[in-house]
Amino acid sequence: MTYQLIDNGSGITDIQMGFADEGVDLNVSRKVAGDAEKALTQVKVLEADTRKDFSDLFPLPEVVIEDEGGML
Repeated sequence: MTYQLIDNGSGITDIQMGFADEGVDLNVSRKVAGDAEKALTQVKVLEADTRKDFSDLFPLPEVVIEDEGGML
């Protein structure tokens, strides 16, 4: 996940986030009232919301169950 904070000068900062580095073709954004420091506090929230809202694009890692060689 990569993100960029864009301050438009009117007290609103735009968070632009992309997931291309994870092989996911998805870009999202959120406007935050405040400066870049305030917007930075919302980056993890936006990431979590995006992963939840688009969970079909972020499959869980495959769980491998290994046989321990014991008898049942």
